[in-house]
Parts: sequence; C-alpha cells; structure tokens
Amino acid sequence: MEALSKMITSGSLQTEHSCRTASTQWLLQHFDTKAVYLNPSCTDALEMTSLILNLEASSEVIVPSYTYVSTANAFRLRTPKITFADCLEELPVVDLKTIEPLVSRNTKAIVVMHYAGISVDMDPLIQFCQSHGITLIEDAAHAFGARYKLKSLGTLGSLSCFSFHYTKILSCGEGGCLLVNDESLVKIADEVFEKGTNRNAFQQKRVNRYEWLRMGSSFAMSSLQSCVLQEQLKVADKLVSERIMLWNRYMELLAPLQASEYFELPRLKAYHNINGAYFYLVLPQTRMRSDLQIFLSQHGIESAAHYPALHLSPFAKNFHNRTLPNVEKFETCLLRLPIFNGMTLDEQLFVSEKLTVFFKNY
Repeated sequence: MEALSKMITSGSLQTEHSCRTASTQWLLQHFDTKAVYLNPSCTDALEMTSLILNLEASSEVIVPSYTYVSTANAFRLRTPKITFADCLEELPVVDLKTIEPLVSRNTKAIVVMHYAGISVDMDPLIQFCQSHGITLIEDAAHAFGARYKLKSLGTLGSLSCFSFHYTKILSCGEGGCLLVNDESLVKIADEVFEKGTNRNAFQQKRVNRYEWLRMGSSFAMSSLQSCVLQEQLKVADKLVSERIMLWNRYMELLAPLQASEYFELPRLKAYHNINGAYFYLVLPQTRMRSDLQIFLSQHGIESAAHYPALHLSPFAKNFHNRTLPNVEKFETCLLRLPIFNGMTLDEQLFVSEKLTVFFKNY
C-alpha cells in the first residue's frame, strides 16, 4: 500500500484513468476475456448483467437460493419472474440436476454462484445453456483464483461477476468487476457501462456523436478504489496461494474430528480447485451450531453462519412457495471458521484445539 500512499500525498491521483487502466489490463490478460468493467461493487456488476440481458416482464431468471441477496436483487429489479434453485445435498452450490427441472420456455438466464470458491459443475450447464439459447452467468464473488478443472472461474459463463469487498481475498474496500466472455455482448456492455449511450464508440471515433440507446447507469469504479485494486493485483497469486495453504491445513487438522462424525467438512470433487476464500463446517443440527458459536466466542474465536435462505425471506414469500431442503440445511447448520491472510499455524492450532474440546464434551 506504500505506492498508494505516495500517490495520495503527491496528488498524482489526478491521473484519473491510470490505475483503472492498469487494473483492467491485468484482468483482461489474466482471464483472457473479451472485456472487463471495473465496478464500485459486485452488486453493481450483477446489475450491469441484468441490463445487458435486456430482461422483459415475461423473462425468467433462475438463481440460487443460497447466495447473497444481491444475486437475486439484480434480476428482480428487471423482471418479477425469479425462480430459486436448491443446492446439492453435499455442497452449497447448484448444478444442472437442481436447475433443469426449473427451466421453461421463458427462461432467459441461469445464474450460478461458486460458494467459497468451490465451483459449480460447469460443463453440463454450459452445454445445456448453449443448446437452449440461455445465457449463463457466474456469480464469482467468492471465486477469484479458483478453477474448474483447469479453467479459471469467471471465464466460463457469458457474463461473470467478481467481488473485491473487504471480506474477500483481494479487496479494495468495496469493489467488483464484470467479465464479458461472449464477444456478441461487448457492444451492449459498453453502452450499459456508459449510462446507456454509445459514448465509448464516439471516443474511439467510430461514430460522429454519442446518443442515448438503452438503459444504463453509473457503473464505474472510483479512481481510489482502482488504485488500491492495482496494488492488490500485483500480489494476487501470493494472496491466493496463502489462502489455499490455510484451507488445506484446516482440512488436515480437522480430519480426525470429522472421522468421529461430529460434523462434515467440504466434500470436494476431482474438478474442484479451490482458492481458500472461506472455510466451513456443516453441523448435524442448528442447536449444536449455536452452542459451538457461543463456545468459540468465549475463547476469542470469531465464527459465523452465512446466507439466510432467500426463498424463505419475507420478500420472497410473495412469489415463491416451494421448499428447498438442501438450502435450508446449509442455512441452519453451516458455520464458517476464521481464515485470513496472515493467519498463523498457532492460530489454526488454537481453533482446532478448541473444536476438539467442544466436541469431546458436547
């Protein structure tokens, strides 16, 4: 962050586009994508995708129920027809078999979320969407540096959204970006990003003047955010590698407790190449999770549940009436353990020791 401090004190932040350009170019090259748009947040990136899709009142969008509310809000703002998908029994992600029964002739887009950097099984979904003319969108908020097989998450959907929120591996306080992997959507994305105009084409002298062509908004990341992000991108590989090491160490430390069936650890498959974004346990019942949280807190260890099931929310009850048992299990039984860059072996051993004490005496 020293470089950022120098820029602020020297006044060189007046070069408004330099950090934004550098960050954009890094992401373009790293992900080998068609276009990158830096956004103030991942929420803004998702809302950009909904405008790019040009959703109509009859358009249906399928989204996971186990995700942050922004994933659903972005599309619900444009169409009332949002359908929630259940996740797998063993992992808090969707796949083709949880989504295909929900598809109708009006389905325009399917949104998947790679929870904790654990990828959705993408190949069957890609083939299905291509054969049905459906746009596949990746909510990759947790997924920077993670892969599906050998492919970077964020490069598999037609549109993909990353988060650089302070809770993520790479952070610029808030922040996000949209990757456009489908060449046919780049022109539309440019216009949405330029508040619905063809200003970008005008600046490149491809048109004589710019005009209002479609719905758009102000989706540009601030200069300050982009300068912070640029510094983070310089050490991105190091940050991700460290998190993977911490994640794997947790798996080793907690394997004996899992063998005693006190809880479930993430059950990865051969195609998962995680980034260590979050580490979680799945407890057998809600009461045990609550008791464990209290116990850990008493020993200075921060833990947290994650997402409330969107389909059970007061707002969604107006348009959703199905049970989604796997989502409901993760809502009530999943517990995240602390994991952060700079976490020491002693700190992880302390967490492991306290978990052992809790389960041996529960």
